[in-house]
Amino acid sequence: MGFKSFMENAFANNAMPQKDKKSSYNKDEIMSHWKMLTPSKVIPLTPKPHDHYGTSLDEDTIRVTGSKEFVDQILVRLKELLQFDNQQTELDLKYQASKYEHAGGMLPNFHFYCSVRYKNPNQKTPKGPIIRYGNF
Repeated sequence: MGFKSFMENAFANNAMPQKDKKSSYNKDEIMSHWKMLTPSKVIPLTPKPHDHYGTSLDEDTIRVTGSKEFVDQILVRLKELLQFDNQQTELDLKYQASKYEHAGGMLPNFHFYCSVRYKNPNQKTPKGPIIRYGNF
Protein backbone atom coordinates (compact mmCIF):
# COMPACT_ATOMS: atom_id res chain seq x y z
CA MET A 1 0.00 0.00 0.00
CA GLY A 2 1.42 3.39 -0.99
CA PHE A 3 1.29 6.53 1.13
CA LYS A 4 -1.72 7.88 -0.77
CA SER A 5 -3.64 4.71 0.02
CA PHE A 6 -2.41 4.79 3.61
CA MET A 7 -3.58 8.38 4.09
CA GLU A 8 -6.88 7.62 2.40
CA ASN A 9 -7.26 4.77 4.89
CA ALA A 10 -6.09 6.73 7.88
CA PHE A 11 -9.20 8.66 8.74
CA ALA A 12 -12.19 6.63 7.61
CA ASN A 13 -13.81 4.37 10.20
CA ASN A 14 -11.46 5.45 12.96
CA ALA A 15 -11.33 2.61 15.52
CA MET A 16 -9.94 4.85 18.26
CA PRO A 17 -12.80 7.17 19.23
CA GLN A 18 -11.88 10.86 19.07
CA LYS A 19 -13.43 11.52 22.49
CA ASP A 20 -11.86 8.45 24.04
CA LYS A 21 -10.53 9.38 27.47
CA LYS A 22 -7.72 6.87 27.11
CA SER A 23 -4.44 8.65 26.41
CA SER A 24 -2.29 5.73 25.30
CA TYR A 25 -2.76 2.36 23.68
CA ASN A 26 -0.91 -0.92 23.85
CA LYS A 27 0.69 -2.52 20.80
CA ASP A 28 -2.23 -4.87 20.12
CA GLU A 29 -4.69 -1.95 20.14
CA ILE A 30 -2.46 0.10 17.85
CA MET A 31 -1.91 -2.77 15.43
CA SER A 32 -5.63 -3.53 15.33
CA HIS A 33 -6.43 0.13 14.66
CA TRP A 34 -3.76 0.50 11.99
CA LYS A 35 -4.82 -2.66 10.15
CA MET A 36 -8.49 -1.69 10.00
CA LEU A 37 -7.95 1.80 8.57
CA THR A 38 -9.57 2.31 5.17
CA PRO A 39 -9.15 5.06 2.54
CA SER A 40 -10.84 8.41 2.82
CA LYS A 41 -10.70 11.29 0.37
CA VAL A 42 -10.16 13.79 3.19
CA ILE A 43 -6.99 14.53 5.12
CA PRO A 44 -8.42 16.18 8.23
CA LEU A 45 -5.73 18.80 8.51
CA THR A 46 -6.23 22.16 10.20
CA PRO A 47 -3.68 24.82 9.21
CA LYS A 48 -2.08 27.00 11.86
CA PRO A 49 -2.86 30.72 11.84
CA HIS A 50 -0.50 32.83 9.71
CA ASP A 51 1.15 34.37 12.78
CA HIS A 52 1.44 31.18 14.85
CA TYR A 53 4.66 30.88 16.82
CA GLY A 54 5.90 28.58 19.54
CA THR A 55 5.17 24.91 19.99
CA SER A 56 3.18 22.94 17.46
CA LEU A 57 2.57 19.97 19.76
CA ASP A 58 -1.15 20.69 19.80
CA GLU A 59 -1.33 21.30 16.03
CA ASP A 60 -1.63 18.92 13.08
CA THR A 61 2.10 18.26 12.66
CA ILE A 62 4.29 15.49 11.29
CA ARG A 63 7.55 14.75 13.06
CA VAL A 64 10.05 12.18 11.82
CA THR A 65 13.34 11.49 13.57
CA GLY A 66 16.16 9.07 12.84
CA SER A 67 19.06 8.61 10.47
CA LYS A 68 19.09 10.81 7.36
CA GLU A 69 18.43 7.74 5.21
CA PHE A 70 15.39 6.80 7.32
CA VAL A 71 13.95 10.32 7.32
CA ASP A 72 14.47 10.64 3.55
CA GLN A 73 12.68 7.36 2.88
CA ILE A 74 9.72 8.52 4.97
CA LEU A 75 9.72 11.85 3.08
CA VAL A 76 9.50 9.94 -0.21
CA ARG A 77 6.22 8.50 1.07
CA LEU A 78 4.93 11.92 2.17
CA LYS A 79 5.24 13.72 -1.17
CA GLU A 80 1.46 13.99 -1.39
CA LEU A 81 1.66 16.65 1.32
CA LEU A 82 3.50 18.99 -1.10
CA GLN A 83 0.10 20.02 -2.46
CA PHE A 84 -0.56 21.94 0.77
CA ASP A 85 1.98 24.52 -0.42
CA ASN A 86 -0.51 26.43 -2.56
CA GLN A 87 -2.26 29.81 -2.87
CA GLN A 88 -4.16 29.37 0.41
CA THR A 89 -1.64 27.61 2.67
CA GLU A 90 2.08 26.99 2.95
CA LEU A 91 4.16 24.21 4.40
CA ASP A 92 6.01 25.13 7.56
CA LEU A 93 9.10 22.90 7.36
CA LYS A 94 12.19 22.19 9.38
CA TYR A 95 14.84 19.55 8.60
CA GLN A 96 17.88 19.64 10.82
CA ALA A 97 20.77 17.51 11.96
CA SER A 98 21.59 16.98 15.59
CA LYS A 99 23.67 14.60 17.64
CA TYR A 100 22.70 12.69 20.69
CA GLU A 101 24.76 10.81 23.17
CA HIS A 102 24.53 7.03 23.08
CA ALA A 103 26.45 4.36 24.98
CA GLY A 104 28.80 4.03 21.99
CA GLY A 105 29.40 7.77 21.66
CA MET A 106 27.71 10.54 19.72
CA LEU A 107 25.30 9.39 17.01
CA PRO A 108 23.97 11.58 14.18
CA ASN A 109 20.25 12.09 14.15
CA PHE A 110 17.93 14.10 11.93
CA HIS A 111 14.61 15.76 12.69
CA PHE A 112 11.96 16.65 10.11
CA TYR A 113 8.89 18.67 11.06
CA CYS A 114 6.01 19.56 8.76
CA SER A 115 2.86 21.53 9.48
CA VAL A 116 0.67 23.83 7.40
CA ARG A 117 -0.10 27.48 8.00
CA TYR A 118 -2.37 29.97 6.29
CA LYS A 119 -0.63 32.45 3.98
CA ASN A 120 -3.18 35.22 4.54
CA PRO A 121 -2.69 37.02 7.88
CA ASN A 122 -6.45 37.67 8.01
CA GLN A 123 -7.40 34.01 7.59
CA LYS A 124 -8.75 32.56 10.83
CA THR A 125 -8.39 28.89 11.64
CA PRO A 126 -11.86 27.38 11.90
CA LYS A 127 -12.59 24.57 14.32
CA GLY A 128 -12.27 21.14 12.74
CA PRO A 129 -10.52 19.87 9.63
CA ILE A 130 -10.93 22.03 6.54
CA ILE A 131 -8.35 20.97 3.98
CA ARG A 132 -9.04 18.23 1.47
CA TYR A 133 -6.30 16.81 -0.68
CA GLY A 134 -6.71 17.13 -4.42
CA ASN A 135 -8.85 20.11 -5.35
CA PHE A 136 -8.23 23.45 -3.66
